[in-house]
Amino acid sequence: MRSRPVRLALVIVAVVVAQMAILVHLVVLGAHPEVIWLVPVAAGLLSGAELGASLGFAAGLAVDLFVPTPFGLTALVACLVGFTCGRLAEGGMDAAGAGGLVLPGVAVVATAASVVVYPLLGAILGQTQMLHINWVGIVVVTTVANVVLAIPIAALVRWGIGDEEPAARKAVTQGW
Repeated sequence: MRSRPVRLALVIVAVVVAQMAILVHLVVLGAHPEVIWLVPVAAGLLSGAELGASLGFAAGLAVDLFVPTPFGLTALVACLVGFTCGRLAEGGMDAAGAGGLVLPGVAVVATAASVVVYPLLGAILGQTQMLHINWVGIVVVTTVANVVLAIPIAALVRWGIGDEEPAARKAVTQGW
């Protein structure tokens, strides 16, 4: 059990390195993929709101070290995404449901929401230049990339979580 935090830290490092070293250079329609949003989506759907929010916050803080936006903004948005996806799982949504389409479907919605909420919160924090972005390009590129990468990132997060029974399943089965 003590290896779980280490595995989750390795997951965050792997995703942040992939994001900052590779994906920022893949520019299409004036935007690059942002797979960091998949970490809290997968963690929330696989293990519940608490881990989704926690892992989202940690992954967001790691990204915030490398971007010139208000420190903590990515962490805040990723925390909200992880919590929301975790609540969906605790409410009975199965990440593997509907023939495996639930995870990519939730990833599309959560990614699009993240990409829209991020600059809006930035503007609220005084970064009004964040509103003058290529909204369509960013949403399209990020959601398409995240649909493609949702399953591999979820597998990586599942490895990080380990063999413990997911909190979402515990919450559903405790009443039986």
